Amino acid sequence: MFGDDVEKNNATTVPLKDKDGEIDLKVRRERLQNQTKSFENGLKTLIKGAVKNLLPRLMQFNDNSVSTKCTSSMMKYISGLTSVRVWAIRMLDATSKPAAGLFEGTVADFGGFDQCLDTELPKRNGGIEFRGQYCAVEARPHMLPTPSNFSMAKNSHAGPLDNIGKEIHIAGAAFNYLKFRLGVCVPSTCSLQDMQSIVKRISGAVDMDIQIPQCYVKEEAITFKPVHIAVISILSFLLLACIFGSIIDYHSRNIPYEKLSTCRKVIICFSAITNFQRLICASKGSEELKALHGLRALSMGWIILGHTYVWINYQLLRSPNLTIVWFNRLDFEVILNGWLSVEPFFFLREDRENRAFYVVALLVFIIQNAYIFKKV
Repeated sequence: MFGDDVEKNNATTVPLKDKDGEIDLKVRRERLQNQTKSFENGLKTLIKGAVKNLLPRLMQFNDNSVSTKCTSSMMKYISGLTSVRVWAIRMLDATSKPAAGLFEGTVADFGGFDQCLDTELPKRNGGIEFRGQYCAVEARPHMLPTPSNFSMAKNSHAGPLDNIGKEIHIAGAAFNYLKFRLGVCVPSTCSLQDMQSIVKRISGAVDMDIQIPQCYVKEEAITFKPVHIAVISILSFLLLACIFGSIIDYHSRNIPYEKLSTCRKVIICFSAITNFQRLICASKGSEELKALHGLRALSMGWIILGHTYVWINYQLLRSPNLTIVWFNRLDFEVILNGWLSVEPFFFLREDRENRAFYVVALLVFIIQNAYIFKKV
C-alpha cells in the first residue's frame, strides 16, 4: 500500500481545526507534505517492482541492431522512472495506455503528442541530453486469410454469462480491417530504424504484427520535405506567372489581341488585370455578375467550416483550456462569427421582387442576434 514505508507523523493525529473552529495552516501543510511523500515513495516502490520484473525481458529485445546511443538513453529513461524524475514520468504519461471502451471498438489512443515533444532531459553542465520523441505504433494480431464471403454483419456478440474468450474470438474478426493505433514516447536519440528493430523483436514474442511508420521529434530548425518543396515551387511558379503576365498584359494594352503572338497570349492568361476584369464585369446580354458565384462558394465554405466546429464535443478535447486561447485569437473570429455566413445569401437572390422581403428578414435577424448578445 502506498506510504507504508513512511514514518507516521504526529501531525496526522493532531486536530486539523483549532478550538475556534479555524483550520490550522501549519498542521494542514504538514499533512499535505506527508501525503505527498507517501505517494512519491509508493510510486517508487510500484515502478521499481515493475521494472524489476520487466527489465530482464526488455533486455532480450536488445541486440546489435539497436544503436549504443539509443540503448544508453533507454537505460537513463528507466533510471529516471525508478527515481520518479519529472521528465521521465512526463514521457511515461505521454505514452498511450490501454484505450477505454475496447469492447465498443475503441482501438486508438494517441497519448500526449505535445507533452512528449516538449519533454527534455537537461545535462548538469548545461545543454540537453535528449528530448522526447513520439513514435506512432500500429499493431494487430496475426490474422488468418479472410474468406471471400466474410462479413462482420453476420457476427453476433457473446452473451453476458459467456467467457471472455468467446467475445474475443467473435470481436477479434474486426482486426481484419482495424489496427491498434497507439503512441509511445521514447528518447530522441533512438532513430526510426532503432525503434523498428525493437518492435520487430517484440512482434515475434507477442505474436502480433507491430509497425512503427513514423517518429516525430521537436526540431529547432525548420526542415522541408520533398512534398513541401514541390508545393512551394508550384505556388511560386504561379505567382511569378501572375506577376509576369500582368506586366506583359499592361504593356500590350495598345496592341490588338489578334496581333499578339501565341506566346504572349498564353502568358496573358495568367494576368491578374485581365482575370480581375472578367470576374467583375457582367456577361453580355445578362445582368448577372460572375463574381456572385464565387461569393456563393465562399459563403458555403464558411457555413461548412462553422458547422464543423459547432458539432465538436468540447468535453472530449485533450486540453479544453486551449479554447480560451482560441477565442482570443483574431483568426478564430471567423468561427466565432460563423452565424454571419448565411447573410450573403439574402442579397444573392436573382429575383428582385423578393429582395425587399429578404432585406426585412435580414434586419430582423441582426436585431434579434444583437439582443441575444446583449443579454449574454
